[in-house]
Amino acid sequence: MSQLPSPQTVVSRRAVLKRGAVASAISIAGLSASSGAAAAQRCEIVVPDDYGTIQDAVNGANNGDTICIRQGTYDEDVTVNKAVTLRGRNSPNGNNPAALDGQIEITQDGEGASVRRLHISPSETFLGGSFPDPAGVLVKASDVVIENTVIEDFNADLSNGEGSFTLHGVQVFGAGVSDVTVRNNVIRGFKSDGDATTWPNYGGIAGVKAQAGVENVTVEENEITDHHSIGWVWGIVLTSSGSASGVPTDITVEKNHISGLNDSSVYDVFASANDGRDAAPYPGSAFGIDDHADASEATVRQNNLLAPNGVESKDGDGTLVAECNWWDDRSGPTHDDNPDGEGIWALERGSATVDYTPWLIAPAPSNACVGGKGGGNGNGAGNSANQ
Repeated sequence: MSQLPSPQTVVSRRAVLKRGAVASAISIAGLSASSGAAAAQRCEIVVPDDYGTIQDAVNGANNGDTICIRQGTYDEDVTVNKAVTLRGRNSPNGNNPAALDGQIEITQDGEGASVRRLHISPSETFLGGSFPDPAGVLVKASDVVIENTVIEDFNADLSNGEGSFTLHGVQVFGAGVSDVTVRNNVIRGFKSDGDATTWPNYGGIAGVKAQAGVENVTVEENEITDHHSIGWVWGIVLTSSGSASGVPTDITVEKNHISGLNDSSVYDVFASANDGRDAAPYPGSAFGIDDHADASEATVRQNNLLAPNGVESKDGDGTLVAECNWWDDRSGPTHDDNPDGEGIWALERGSATVDYTPWLIAPAPSNACVGGKGGGNGNGAGNSANQ
């Protein structure tokens, strides 16, 4: 995972004009020396200088504006319905981030929007019956980028029995939504409590979900870790929807580090039959094809799959291609067709199939994608030139 950009100086063009000053050089993360780059990266609006809240800034912005957000905690939910960029001034991993105590929804009118360098962590505990499902960022528009953002510490309690839901880090949702990139984010520390013995008194967690007829979604270089639920946990998952048509197509999942998902450190997920894989709480899956999604539409490669299940597919018609991933052991995943495999599970539900060969024999990113190629012994020893 690449490093989050370091904080730089942010100056509002609007504030400069207010002071009657001549527009000057403006620097934020990623600024190059060229004037063209400076123009592309400047801040048309700064919060709280120009507007006291992020939502007011969005309301007052024009398409194409960058809204730069200074350090502090902003207690609000934000609806983005324009092609604007929300950009935190400081590193979201540092001591003084632009912190949102709430959620962001990018509506269909927000096509071309982006979220960068924010820290999203609501203080609310979401209770059973919450609607819609909570999400750090809910994307319902095309041509959207979510990048360099920390989304953490979401909490739910569904023990009241009023309805189940999934906590999401980033949810990309809707028929016709396309060209969405989720890159270099940290999504960590979600917890969903409840009662696993009674439905619907428990729910789940998804670090990143692509749902319904979304297409051309790239999920890369993210760290998704430390999520625990009395129900289910997905690191990254593709699924259908009861309220929107279609299934995800052309999905790329690369160079993500996914770990600590319902690994029995919080809930005793291995107490039931079949190592707990068929009863809640379920062991977490780093990547999954859920009900009615098409496994053949996903490419999963160069990821560190360190959850109890590295991948899990429920699609009995298509093959999930999950080659060149690290399964936490050079012998490859645990699977009936890999008898020497001592790594993380590659789980096929029903008649589903997963193509996991070859696999990495060292953590991703790596050129050592030779596991299973040599001698049929599952240890990658047949291609020593690449080890």
